[in-house]
Amino acid sequence: MIKPAALALAAGLVLGLAGTSLANDLLATEQFSGTIVAFQPQRAYANMTLRVSGPNEYQASVSYPGGSPALDLARFGNVYDGIYNYHLTGTTGETILGSGRNDGRAPAATSPYQLKDVSKGGSFRVSGGAIVSRTLTEPKRTR
Repeated sequence: MIKPAALALAAGLVLGLAGTSLANDLLATEQFSGTIVAFQPQRAYANMTLRVSGPNEYQASVSYPGGSPALDLARFGNVYDGIYNYHLTGTTGETILGSGRNDGRAPAATSPYQLKDVSKGGSFRVSGGAIVSRTLTEPKRTR
């Protein structure tokens, strides 16, 4: 027999997740070249933010009202070899019912609706001061 508390918890999780963004639901093609991280969105997004983190506490962030976000790693500090992570967020323009949770900020409007959030995350490798293409393959060694 299912306990009422477990059933209530399951229902709360289902209802609470209904308005959240799924991982990698922002449709955009990665475009890496030299020290530039760029994205070509496959549809119109607004309020876009691109964040990149990497070795030696590397942090970079740029915001765009829309269009194709891009970030030059070298403009934000030394570009060290290693693995970098990116997180691209935006809104679709679609209005959804907000969660109604108090996030500690003063309410900007009295509407219970909010724009639908979308995001895309991933990683890339820098070697020799430049982003390494994932399509490059190393030649096979013969013995």
